Amino acid sequence: MQIRLQYDDGVLADIGDIRRVEREITGMFSDPVVRRRLADDPYGAYQIDGRVNPMAIAREFVRKPVDVDALTLVLTGYDLAPPKLNYSYGATWKGVVSVVSTHRMGGSALKTAIVGLHELLHQIGLVGESQPQYDHRAGFDGHCRNRCLMRAVNGPSDMEAVVADWRRGIKLCGQCAGI
Repeated sequence: MQIRLQYDDGVLADIGDIRRVEREITGMFSDPVVRRRLADDPYGAYQIDGRVNPMAIAREFVRKPVDVDALTLVLTGYDLAPPKLNYSYGATWKGVVSVVSTHRMGGSALKTAIVGLHELLHQIGLVGESQPQYDHRAGFDGHCRNRCLMRAVNGPSDMEAVVADWRRGIKLCGQCAGI
């Protein structure tokens, strides 16, 4: 399976070298990564107060034929603001495309890669309602309740905890890794 990594100029401004994100992703997925730089300001039309609904970006990709042998990860420098949320680090739509913002990552390629991996794993359906680690609390649908890459990240302190676990080698919990 191929991973399509698509990005806009805002990503380069935020993290500099896209290859740092690519290395983290290929460390977990052995699949080849194909990078593609998107046209200048491809999502500017979708922004409201400097934020973009990630589903507006996702819909651009869903309109095109879907390659079932590829995962698509779109990185954008825009701040993401899904409906009913102040912001989001990333989102996945219908298992077809994942969108991750570098806006709140503080220039960290590692944070960007971690959220990207989280969203790619959503794309392949890693955490589902029938699994024991599924978090049933409202607003956490599709997330693991264990110390795991698939747990919900709802703010800077959650993000720092996931990054610290990643550096300690805690990536997926036993339940998610065993699926």
